[in-house]
Amino acid sequence: MIELTDKVIGPKYRILNPILELLLESGNEVLTDYTWSSNPTGYLCILKKPIDFDLIESRFVLPKSIHLNKQFGEVDYGLGAVIIRCA
Repeated sequence: MIELTDKVIGPKYRILNPILELLLESGNEVLTDYTWSSNPTGYLCILKKPIDFDLIESRFVLPKSIHLNKQFGEVDYGLGAVIIRCA
């Protein structure tokens, strides 16, 4: 198990990069031509396929600031600051 931290230098989306990399390695794909979009409230990455939450939970120990929102198909850091979502 890899313990993730919410202490990252640089853009906040780097906090979820290990999760995104795992999802992409397992066969998911980014829907858009760019990985992360940004707006004044944060960053967003949209995936083509549903998020494999069991895979994430089997590989990572998540800090309390990262929420697996299974109901809406999202991985959310900082209550909307960085989101990975399925289309």
